[in-house]
Amino acid sequence: MKKIVIGNQKGGVAKTTLARHLVWAAAERKLRVLVIDFDPQRNISDTWVEIDQETNFSGTWETVQEPDGQGGTYPVVRKVAKAAPGLSVSGLFKKDNRAKPLKCSEFISYIEADPMMVEINHDKRLSSLVEVALKNIAALEDDFDLCVIDTSPAVMNLLVIALSICDSAIAPCVPDSDAVKGLMGFISNVGLTRDQLGLNHRITAGAIVITRYITSWAAQRSIVGQLREAFGALVLDAELYERAVTQTAKNRAVWLTDRGESTSAAAREMRAVCAGIFERVGI
Repeated sequence: MKKIVIGNQKGGVAKTTLARHLVWAAAERKLRVLVIDFDPQRNISDTWVEIDQETNFSGTWETVQEPDGQGGTYPVVRKVAKAAPGLSVSGLFKKDNRAKPLKCSEFISYIEADPMMVEINHDKRLSSLVEVALKNIAALEDDFDLCVIDTSPAVMNLLVIALSICDSAIAPCVPDSDAVKGLMGFISNVGLTRDQLGLNHRITAGAIVITRYITSWAAQRSIVGQLREAFGALVLDAELYERAVTQTAKNRAVWLTDRGESTSAAAREMRAVCAGIFERVGI
């Protein structure tokens, strides 16, 4: 199982947007994908939960009719009372974990964020947390071809643990000074986890992805040029431009529409970025 972490220590750089599309692109290739949400905001968790509710692929949801107070009813989707709970992020840090990720489609399974993640972020036993997480992830190795971990901008235990688990770090970056600082911090933490802490000697910076690029802004063009000069081939050739349709693609890929597959510029850009990342990480 290849393991990818998506990160930047600045919010709003399209980390979750990129993570979602990597998952959808991999599933189209019939790869068995595991998504793990290490961001307490749980945006990517909500994507898979909502898809699961629509499809009930996991078999853990049911639609019931609730009274509307006016003599009628309305449908409500809720969890089946006796359904086995799916594996949540905090469960990855339990030595006796027996729960499994939930499936929301034939090729996509997910481990959703949960409130207990706050305790993990503040636990001082980092090495022990990494050890338990690695053991629980190893137990899933044969079930999946790719694992994608979405992270928070905050530099806390969960970011270091994600870097300790994964093979490649992918860093989306908006061309502005704040995002570049976040990028530098993230890349620094890749090196810290690998070299100083010695928690994962395999992890490498796999790619920097330019996101939300407004080519008409001279300042952004200048920053993109500086990034390409500073990081060379590490910066992916394909870029994601600022497009509303990309930012609002939350429950289905930007290349899918009600009428079928889209060949729009946004669709072509996202497919090119996903293909470039897969090539970098050996998928």
